[in-house]
Amino acid sequence: MLSHRFTRISLRSSAWGLFIVLLVVACTLGSWTSRRHPQAQADASVKTHTPAEVIQQRALTLCLAFGDSSRMMALPECDAYVFIANRDGQYQSGWRNVWTVYCEVDGKGYYLEFNDATGNLIGIRSRYLEPNKAAQQIRTPTEAASIALMRLQTMRLVPADARIQQKETPVYQDQYRAWKTTWTVDTPSSKEPYLIRYILGDVDGKPIRLMNEREAGTLREGRLTSHLWGIDG
Repeated sequence: MLSHRFTRISLRSSAWGLFIVLLVVACTLGSWTSRRHPQAQADASVKTHTPAEVIQQRALTLCLAFGDSSRMMALPECDAYVFIANRDGQYQSGWRNVWTVYCEVDGKGYYLEFNDATGNLIGIRSRYLEPNKAAQQIRTPTEAASIALMRLQTMRLVPADARIQQKETPVYQDQYRAWKTTWTVDTPSSKEPYLIRYILGDVDGKPIRLMNEREAGTLREGRLTSHLWGIDG
């Protein structure tokens, strides 16, 4: 009798414990679903041209071009931005999809943005603007221009058939310990020359800001232009 009663109590306790576990799991799944659902709707509302997998691979490859190690900290996200284009004196507006990828390169965070229509890089921005505390290695405008050009070529941002030249002498920015360089790029496929703006750190030449105006030149609204370029206002 005692044994039978003990068995019933044990089974009842086990059933109650199982009920508690299932209730916790159900609440957890419900909570996750309620948080994930709005994001899923937002993602579905943007029709993309370049697959996320392609953007992810291009971002990691590009990061390894200026760093020794790279890892993706968040999956690529695509958002629509308003753009204004001047075509033969007529201003037209529309939407452009932009992919944003957050990566960590050699322990430092970077945001990379890509044009969904072409899959090409629009720009790079360092997550933080704190100056490097190491001793300055790039001391002259000539050194800054040479290393900037090398970085652009290593990252394959300048086509092999392109003609590239400095638009202006590199300018040093003391507050960020960085060199600001601007390049004019002309290719057989481009209707007119376009600019690549590159701000590099004075220690290792890694990007602090980079913008490819061939891909971003018509974007005038949203976070893109102000975040990627405008380190000095």
